[in-house]
Parts: sequence; C-alpha cells; structure tokens
Amino acid sequence: MTFSFYRLRCHLRVRRPLFLPAGEAANRLRGGFGKTLKRLSCTPDCDDAKVCPIRADCVDAQMFEPRLEPGAGGPSGLRDLPRPFVLRPGALEGRRFLPGQLAPLDLNLFDTRLATLQQVIVTVAQWATNGATNGATNGATNGAANGTAEAGSLTLESATLLDARGNSAGAALQLGKLVVPPPPLCLPLTVGEDARGSRGVRLRFLTATEIKAAGVSEDAPSFGALFARVRDRVSTLRTLYGGGPLAVDFRALGDASREISLAAASWREVKAYRQSFRTGQRHTLGGFTGELEYRGDCRPFLPWLEAASYTGVGRQTVWGKGQFQLELLDGDFPL
Repeated sequence: MTFSFYRLRCHLRVRRPLFLPAGEAANRLRGGFGKTLKRLSCTPDCDDAKVCPIRADCVDAQMFEPRLEPGAGGPSGLRDLPRPFVLRPGALEGRRFLPGQLAPLDLNLFDTRLATLQQVIVTVAQWATNGATNGATNGATNGAANGTAEAGSLTLESATLLDARGNSAGAALQLGKLVVPPPPLCLPLTVGEDARGSRGVRLRFLTATEIKAAGVSEDAPSFGALFARVRDRVSTLRTLYGGGPLAVDFRALGDASREISLAAASWREVKAYRQSFRTGQRHTLGGFTGELEYRGDCRPFLPWLEAASYTGVGRQTVWGKGQFQLELLDGDFPL
C-alpha cells in the first residue's frame, strides 16, 4: 500500500538571458520537451506505420500517448490514460535569469523504470541545448515567441533526485549512464493504528486547478468531490505505472470523505489558454487558486492528499495544473 515515484530536479546553466512569463512556463516547457523526446525516440518510418512495432518500449509513446494494449487490463471505463509525469516549473515562473545563473526545473516521474528515467534526463539535456522553450505558446502572448530561449541558451549541468522535503536524495545522476535504478520516493497510502489524527486540513492551491463534479467545474469543491479526484488519480497512476491495483475499499473511503465539511474558502479565478503547436487549437488552462479549509476526521485521507500534492489533482496536471500544498490543522500526522 505505497505510492512510488521520482522527484527529479534538473539544474540548467543559463548561457543567454532567459525569461519565462508567469503562467506560461509549463506550457512552453512541455511543448519543447515533447518535441525533443519525439525526435530522440522516433524514426521517419514511425509516421507511416499504422501500428508502432516498438510501442511497448517507446518512451515517447508511453510518456505522451499512453494507452492500454488489447487484453492488458487496467482501470475500467478509463478512456484517456494519465501521462506518467508532471512538470513543476514554479521556480522559473516570472523570473529573469542572467548568463551564468542556474535555473532549476523540477519534474515528478511516476514511471520508475530505469529506461524511462534515463531517457528523460537525456531528453532534458537535448531540449535545453537545442532551444528549451520552443514549442506551444500561451494565448497571453498571442503566439509570439517573447521570452523563449534560443538554441544554446541553456545546458543541463546536473540532475538529482529529491526526497519528500525537497532535499537532494543522493549524488547527481550521470547523463544516460545509469546502470542500477536509484530508489524512488515511496509514500505509504495508509496510516498506522497509533498515528495521531488531524481535525482538519488546509489545502493551498498554487496553480490553476479544475475539479469537476457531475460534469460541472467547482471553484470551491466539497471535500467529497475533491477526494474522488485525488483517489482516482493516485490509484490509476499506481495501477498503470507502479505496484498495480490497490486493495482498498474505495466506496467506504468515498462515503467517509463526504462527512468532511468545507469550513473556509479564499480563492480566485484564473483565466489562461494555450495554443497547440501541433494542431493550432486553443485550449483553456484556467481554474482556481487559493486556500480551502476542510474540517472533520481527515486521518484516513492524509496519505492520499500527500501523494496528490506530488501528482497534482484535477484536469491537465501534466501542464502543472492542480498543484497544492497540504497543511494540517489541530493535529499531527507523521509523514
């Protein structure tokens, strides 16, 4: 009953002035990362093949177009599989970096296979060298390349894994030369019988978050609606990329979550858009940010919320949406 993943921090050395406007970093970075990974993974024959002959081992396919193979099993009723990573570009948002400075880029990776980790590090290195932020642009710039990095603007100096507190978990990872998989961060999804509980939680949503209940987006969702999305996301990621399905009474957890009440809410609406580099289509990246305070016996839900603080919750988490911090109220919980 655990949830395992890598917290990867890439240290990028700035060679030319770099600026990523607030609210645009994740979209630009995700576009450039995807283009670079596809270039490294695919051959000219891939576009002509109706069925990719190496799909099961293709990192690009697994990262950006994951799907269940026929007869593979998996979560019932799931049409679009979640991608096995999320970007965490908060340290880059709205900051100007001068030549010589280090720019940190964080990425949480839920596929803990050695080949995937290796390929991600190689991709970031190539992506930085060849034009890190080229790719999709945010609607706020009307498609302009304002602030995008040119080829040679950055180089990957090092990549390290982080622990739950954000500290380095070991030596720097060698570019493309990993032989033995480093241990991932492993979070429990249950609490011990002797663990002290919390009478409430405060969730601080750092990036635009979109939670839907019965098909309708909620700006200040009930705890039941929020936890349903948390439960589904964490359990699906584990089933697809980690230790397999969880032996959990999901119905009982859902019933208990509806006993938790929303006690206070302070939020604001975020309006943002992205334009796909590939299709030209315009998509919303909006939602809400702010603080939501819930009261009740939150102890059974704390491990799930802790895991979701790394996975994100709601729609479009791969772009960095749905990131939140967890704060306990009137109680202790040993994480």
